[in-house]
Amino acid sequence: MGIETEEQLADAVREFNELRDAPDDSPQGKRRMELDAQIKMFYQIHAEDVRVAKPPR
Repeated sequence: MGIETEEQLADAVREFNELRDAPDDSPQGKRRMELDAQIKMFYQIHAEDVRVAKPPR
């Protein structure tokens, strides 16, 4: 199941960050890689629609 909304994106990024230090060969590492792919796909599809996460300085 992919990411379809910005709310789902925020949840996925939050989970991804929680799994940041998981070893690649662990279930958590595999989940992190799945999230990484889903997050990248969301940005690819919605590049022009996604709001900027942080305001420019």
